Amino acid sequence: MPIDDLLLELNQATIEELTRQYVEIVREIANSMSTHISKSNIDIDISKKSLSLAFAEAAADLRIISMRRNTTLGISPAKIAGIVAFRLARFSPVHLCHAALEDDTLLRINELAALALALKTILHINITDISKKYVTMELQYNLVRRHMNQETLGMVFETLLATKNSV
Repeated sequence: MPIDDLLLELNQATIEELTRQYVEIVREIANSMSTHISKSNIDIDISKKSLSLAFAEAAADLRIISMRRNTTLGISPAKIAGIVAFRLARFSPVHLCHAALEDDTLLRINELAALALALKTILHINITDISKKYVTMELQYNLVRRHMNQETLGMVFETLLATKNSV
């Protein structure tokens, strides 16, 4: 099922597809990011409960924003991406084994995976395309250390979409 069909609701089929892609993205990130430990020693668990709670909150956010706007036009894909990325990052579904906890790059995996999923599946932007200009690091930092909510993140994604070819 194409993710583009989710534009106003996160139904069970969409959540299952997002979950599948999220797991795939986490694996890709873990394999490419680890610099201090052997790839065979990377042990990562993804909490199904945390994922479920994150998607439930995202679905509630979508309903609330839809009611607040009182529109049949839907919500922009960038706002949906902001909601999904924000909720996934806040619920931190990825848990690392002891060896991975010592790897500074892997400690950011929850935020990076959330951003990568939203960009890839909803906005069709490859996160590596925007990393070239440190946009990813700035997004991660603001998501974790500064005040950034789902709608602010959605506005950032709107800007990324508008400048997609120049970033």
